Amino acid sequence: MKQKYISFLTKTSILLSVSIIIGYFESLLPPLIPFLPYFKLGLSNIVLIIAILRINILSAYIISFLKSIIVPLFIGNPSMIMYSLPASIISLSIMIVLMIYIGLGIPTTSIISSITHNFVQILIAYLIMGTKIVFSYLPYLTLISIVSGIITGLISFWIYKSILIKNHL
Repeated sequence: MKQKYISFLTKTSILLSVSIIIGYFESLLPPLIPFLPYFKLGLSNIVLIIAILRINILSAYIISFLKSIIVPLFIGNPSMIMYSLPASIISLSIMIVLMIYIGLGIPTTSIISSITHNFVQILIAYLIMGTKIVFSYLPYLTLISIVSGIITGLISFWIYKSILIKNHL
């Protein structure tokens, strides 16, 4: 029992560290699209997919929760937590339902999760700002979410298959 807990804690900690590093470096990159300066590919979601499939759901929630708090603090933008945290937890929940309970593939799940993440952030922006103009970003964000979801999903799939073949993690 103790060995299993130590293994869980170690693997979760390593994946959390990787997720924070990816999130931090992704924040240093210039905006991919100038009129959407806060849009990022979401490469740290690769870590969440690996956590769900190789450790367990609790590990993925711990990583998502802590990354959504730590990365904004590291980059000096704590207000980002109110957008990032709910969007991350909700999109992770969608990801879990789609992959574990429905059996959807990693790339498709990644696309839907990416769209969900951006939709929740827009919804939060609406609730905070009180203006419907923020919804005008949705068509652009949806298209970009599809592309970023495909990229993240394919990378996740390749990494997951590699981990399975080499029996790591």
